[in-house]
Amino acid sequence: MLRNGYDRDFSERCFRQIEGFADYGFPESHAASFALLVYVSSWLKLHYPAVFACALLNSQPMGFYAPAQIVRDARDHGVEVRPVDVNRSAWDCTLEKAADERTPGGGWALRLGFRQIKGLQESEGESIAEDRRDAYVSVQDLQERTRLGKGALEKLARADAFGSLKLDRRQALWRIRGMDDGALPLFAAARFPLTAAIRGLSIRETRQPPATQRTKDGSMSVLYPIAVALHALSAVIWVGGMFFAHQVLRPYVSTMEPPPERPKLWSKVLAKFFIWVWKAVVLLPATGYFLIFSVYGGFAGAGLYVHIMNGIGTVMIVIFIYLFFGPYKRFKAAAEAEDWPAAGALIPTIRRIVGTNLILGLITVAIGASGRYWM
Repeated sequence: MLRNGYDRDFSERCFRQIEGFADYGFPESHAASFALLVYVSSWLKLHYPAVFACALLNSQPMGFYAPAQIVRDARDHGVEVRPVDVNRSAWDCTLEKAADERTPGGGWALRLGFRQIKGLQESEGESIAEDRRDAYVSVQDLQERTRLGKGALEKLARADAFGSLKLDRRQALWRIRGMDDGALPLFAAARFPLTAAIRGLSIRETRQPPATQRTKDGSMSVLYPIAVALHALSAVIWVGGMFFAHQVLRPYVSTMEPPPERPKLWSKVLAKFFIWVWKAVVLLPATGYFLIFSVYGGFAGAGLYVHIMNGIGTVMIVIFIYLFFGPYKRFKAAAEAEDWPAAGALIPTIRRIVGTNLILGLITVAIGASGRYWM
């Protein structure tokens, strides 16, 4: 201010005024703003408690009160709180007309949304609401339309969300655990021909693609069938190749003359086979994780058998990488140097490792085919 031509006395008085305001100006303005918010919130809570509770629940997490506390307080103030229901709820909490318009809720009842179910993905909750063209008539009907995994269905059951289907928690869980969440469309239609006929559905329509794999017009995304095909083919090539080499080719090779004939044959067979195994090693986890996150919304929504398959598959990949860069690398170097005795000495080690992976692969295939029925 002095540089701009103001005298010192005036400049010091201005500075002291600004300094004094800083001591109380912010708290005062903050208090005024907060007082206005408190007044408006209090008015809403007094006259429209259902609206107030609904807005708070849909704004979670806020870091203040837990949803259960908000719901309990709403009930304590006379609000009719209706539970989560597959035929009534949306992802967010919503308002419905109260049975008695003179209730303290301002004539509104609070319907809890799917967001209140711990662990349920937003995409799963939205698919339930979007595919509810008319009311779901059974747990099977809901699963057929939405293609939700058993994990998501069990979360709905534990939240008692099947009340409109006249099922309590225990009954719904029993129904879900007895279901097949992965039957092919042809067999699904064969098992429920009357249901499909009543709804006017074709065999192809009886089992819809997963909600997360549909385009905006409801058609199936091309990525889903491609991922399923590549995943299955990769498993067939890897496990089937190991079975052929270990159970069919090995007994024949054992009848051949000792080195160099045996290691010569195995060096050519393994060199070509391992090229395909590497492709499977890349495609299996890539397509597997794509399907887990697109169909189940992540590991939380997948069944136990999916977790077991993922664990065994990871172990198989680690074993193969060890085999390729360990014993097989030494075997290949010996074969290229035509050191056939050294190469032949490594064959039993390679055979044992391949045999171990073969057993793990067959177990994985068995779990993948039947796990959904008993896990």
